[in-house]
Formats: sequence, C-alpha cells, structure tokens
Amino acid sequence: MKRILFFVCIMLTLLSTETTAKTLVVYYSYTGNSQEIVNTLTSQITADQLEIQPAEKGLRYEANNYALGTQLLNAIKANPNDASSYPAIDPVTVSIDDYQNIVQQS
Repeated sequence: MKRILFFVCIMLTLLSTETTAKTLVVYYSYTGNSQEIVNTLTSQITADQLEIQPAEKGLRYEANNYALGTQLLNAIKANPNDASSYPAIDPVTVSIDDYQNIVQQS
C-alpha cells in the first residue's frame, strides 16, 4: 500500500511540472493492479507508458498461491545488487534520453 501511495504522489507531482516536459511511466504489473493504476493516472496527464515484460512467457506467477512469484521475489531480496537474481526481461526499445521525467514503480 505504501508503494501505491508513493507512486500516486509522484504522479500528482508530475501534474504540476512543466507541460512541455515529456514523461515516461515504467512499470511491471505482477497481478494487474499496477497496470490499472498506471492506466488511470496516465489518462489524467500526458505521459507514455512502458510495461516491463518477462522474457519467459507463459509463467503463471499466481499459481499455487503465488509459489513461483514468491520464489522469484525471495531470490531478488537475497541478492538485490546481483543482476543474475532478477528474471530476464524483454528488450526495451524506448530511449530514456527522450524523456525529462521518468516515473518507475518500485
């Protein structure tokens, strides 16, 4: 819940920024909740969206009471500074240099 409130606060701050500045919202939606929040907020401001997608397709993170998702999160928590702890993602083709404001889900 704290993450959602923090995310909302950042988005509201962007509402008051210079209107010519380009904004990119980067997110990953584990359960679909983050995607819903991003869609709602970006409908109220001018911002592009970039959804991070896992490279391995067809995984059901919610299966077996989120067993796979929990396993992945525990691996990240155990070694947060080790890139190999994170699952591979699809290549990103967006250039962040094109944006003055970048909001990321954390």
